Amino acid sequence: MAMSAFGGMLRRSGGLGSRSMHSMSAMMNTNIVRTFPVPECVKQVHDSKGWAKMEFRAAEEELSQINKYVVERLAAEQPKNVINGAVHGFDAGLDSSLMDRLASTALSFLGCDSVYVYQLRVDMRTPSKDAASGTLRRDVDLWHDIDSMPTTNAIVFHILLSDQSDSNGPVVFVDGSHDVADPQAKAGESNLKNVLPLSLIAEQPCTGLTGSRGTVASMHPLTLHYGSPSVDAKNKVLFSVVFNDLSNQPLQPKAAALQYMEHNIWKREPAAMREQSMRAAKRSAPKANMRTDLLGSRAEIQLAQE
Repeated sequence: MAMSAFGGMLRRSGGLGSRSMHSMSAMMNTNIVRTFPVPECVKQVHDSKGWAKMEFRAAEEELSQINKYVVERLAAEQPKNVINGAVHGFDAGLDSSLMDRLASTALSFLGCDSVYVYQLRVDMRTPSKDAASGTLRRDVDLWHDIDSMPTTNAIVFHILLSDQSDSNGPVVFVDGSHDVADPQAKAGESNLKNVLPLSLIAEQPCTGLTGSRGTVASMHPLTLHYGSPSVDAKNKVLFSVVFNDLSNQPLQPKAAALQYMEHNIWKREPAAMREQSMRAAKRSAPKANMRTDLLGSRAEIQLAQE
């Protein structure tokens, strides 16, 4: 898809390939973020199905920033900015509030001290009555085969940049497939294209990621998924970002040949720093408005989601 065509579709709808780290440059920015527990109801669904809709949504301002960022990357016309109809790449130009919130959630899911962006892309599916379902994939197989990522301690977040229904090509998750034995071994094949036969799904339940613009969903890297055909008149635009545990860096990041980029690192706020900030907040707040640490945390979550 031409860059101009992709940009036009993005504007009408309402923004990347692999980016791997070959070294931890001293020039990288490190952001200290406060983490909050993932709500138990969300965590239970994620652990059971291998994906879950989050309790928060991306704000309209954040979605507009993604659109602006993609348009700017298209205008730059740098090599590898557009691959197979998707916009790729990440740098500090992307909306910080959204990335901070996603990184904070990734830290809570993964239980690690620091994360970074391993991949980021914005993909669009155009209407096609003749379209067939996309290939069945499990992301971690590709990461391991190409980059030698040591473990699965990473997480994917998908954000709908357009309203999504069952008829305009949602990504479809195979529920519970993250707990199934190696599907490539079962299929008797392993290749760098990370393509598996849809017959592997058999009778397993599948669910499409549908919802209104701004819906956010988590996905385990072992979860099987595929793209469904878009048969109505609406374009589907999907933002996807992979956060990886900083200690889980790929051993042989061959995919970095696409174009190495500097990444921000998000680090969990130390407990001592959090306690200090809470004490300072209590001293400056009117007594009538003071809360316990727990209530204060929940209030902060609510404000972050609004």
